[in-house]
Amino acid sequence: MALVLDAAEDGAVDQAVEVVTGGGLIVAPVGGVYALIGDAFVGQVTALLRALRGAAVDLPLTLLVRSHKQLPGLASQVPEAAEELVAGFWPGPLTLLLPVAESIAVDLGASDGTVAVRQPADEATLAVVGGVGPLACSSAAPVAEPLPATVAEAVDAFGESVGAYLDAGELDGARSTVVDCSRGGAEVRRRGAISADEVLDAVSGLDGTGSGEPPAAPQAPAGPGGDADGPERID
Repeated sequence: MALVLDAAEDGAVDQAVEVVTGGGLIVAPVGGVYALIGDAFVGQVTALLRALRGAAVDLPLTLLVRSHKQLPGLASQVPEAAEELVAGFWPGPLTLLLPVAESIAVDLGASDGTVAVRQPADEATLAVVGGVGPLACSSAAPVAEPLPATVAEAVDAFGESVGAYLDAGELDGARSTVVDCSRGGAEVRRRGAISADEVLDAVSGLDGTGSGEPPAAPQAPAGPGGDADGPERID
């Protein structure tokens, strides 16, 4: 039987941390959906995460961080625009694309030289990240299936292949806003819970911040099965 834990109960975070440090995967809330989460620095773990979803071996993954102070170890630079957005919207539904650090020992997949990072606002999930370190995540559903708003949906999909499920109740399905700061500016790549106007307001005093509107094409999938941080990333 799958291990389902109330995310608010004492000991749930400790059990989830134990699973992750032991090389297993957990499912936990990340914003509006549930995510498959594991140790980003263990290749077997990220390979298992992709395999459970039935995804390509180069599926891009998002990294969850405990604090913005971890960014210099993951990105080659953190532009001023990114710093302003972090100050305004982290923890919360904002995923940043930054230029990846050359020394990072993580299989990010087909990420085009960028690293996708997010500080989740979910208390239990953030505590797990704090107990382990940056974690890789992707939607807790098979590729092309609807994004999961309940733990029950994730259990149906993955069963005992996942070491523990942190249940925070039914989520609202809201997606994170994805902002590309990899070239120094701030360009919205996917609309989400934070509006393009809010992004522009946050960086309005900076030079060369780019456009608040996502490009007309290609569009990231918005319907069931479209992951939150681009075609194959987490909401």
